[in-house]
Amino acid sequence: MEKIKTSIPKLDKLLGDGVERGDCILIFGPPGVDKATFAQNILVNRLEEGDCGLYFVCNKLPSSVRETMKTFGWSMDKYEQEGRLAFIDAFSAHMAIPSTEKYIVDDPTDFNCVDKIIRKALKDYEKRNAILIVDSLSSLLSEYGERETLGKIDEWNKMCKNYEITAFHIFTNWEFDRAIVNKIKEIFPSVITFRAVEEKIITQDYFGVEKIKGAKAKESKYIPFKIVRPAGVCIYVPKIIVVGPYNSGKTTFIRAISKHAVSVERMGTTISLDHGYVEYMGFSVDIFGTPGQERFEFMIEILAKETFGIILVVDSTKPETFERAKEMMEKAKLYGLPLVIAANKQDLPGALHPEEIRKRMKLSKDVPIVPCIATQGKGVWNVIKTLFDRILGV
Repeated sequence: MEKIKTSIPKLDKLLGDGVERGDCILIFGPPGVDKATFAQNILVNRLEEGDCGLYFVCNKLPSSVRETMKTFGWSMDKYEQEGRLAFIDAFSAHMAIPSTEKYIVDDPTDFNCVDKIIRKALKDYEKRNAILIVDSLSSLLSEYGERETLGKIDEWNKMCKNYEITAFHIFTNWEFDRAIVNKIKEIFPSVITFRAVEEKIITQDYFGVEKIKGAKAKESKYIPFKIVRPAGVCIYVPKIIVVGPYNSGKTTFIRAISKHAVSVERMGTTISLDHGYVEYMGFSVDIFGTPGQERFEFMIEILAKETFGIILVVDSTKPETFERAKEMMEKAKLYGLPLVIAANKQDLPGALHPEEIRKRMKLSKDVPIVPCIATQGKGVWNVIKTLFDRILGV
């Protein structure tokens, strides 16, 4: 069987000079590693080599995938116009959004509908030197359960082998049971594993004035610092960023805790940045909030530099946004930052308890989830205190 290159030299070497056409590869790793972009990189390089592509997506809109890829300079328009690339849309119907994709899953709650569309797409691309991206296998497992998902994946992999379609399945290990993870790995002949090495990237060194001329200082301000060669001691201004899905209440949260706050808004939603200034526990802190729309996700990477911690605001009444929240959490944890989830809108009907949110998001116990009502200022300082305790290692 022909071997194809991923165009990632080190990976090709580890895989034995590439992968065989028709192989099915598991891209496996923890939250915090951008596995989707990794798979997209392989897809784009194969498209540039003349192959075809199928992109199955069940946890975000296909348009968001296109926009994300464009930020890397990867425009899919050419390949779609040539008929060499098509999306399998298993998400739009979840949001009651009309889809114009070539392959549409009308009822994503029914795995048989998903299966039918995928089988049709695979058949259409039989022996066309196609690459299939499954984004994501972990979302399918969460949605449809172990038995049904593993059975279908095994069948799809056999079809890919017969049709000579090379498949890359993205899997984020959101605290899944070890036995299930082992079963998933057993299905795939090849597994690309990612690891996230998390370290505290913030300094815990501060200086302050305890007393002045023999008298105790009226205010105990503590200034964080770091030593930079050759400059010496430099002030290390603390910064916190607030992220969350669209309309989760980020702007309201920032205004509730800030002495001064400004926003750039259009038609009632943030389109640039929220900024607030907070004085708490002797710290003077700048708070930055990012828009919830996926096209602004690059701002998380920019703002995460020199950041002390992250607050992820979720709407407790909208579990359908939790998958998007997990994506943002994954990107945020890429930087090894202390993180706290603010379970907002606890006063509204249908608001989920923090532990129910934990269960639905499949989060471990070490991720703090703090209830709050940003519109009333209730619980917001508990969120801040929890984050500062994690920053300081309390």
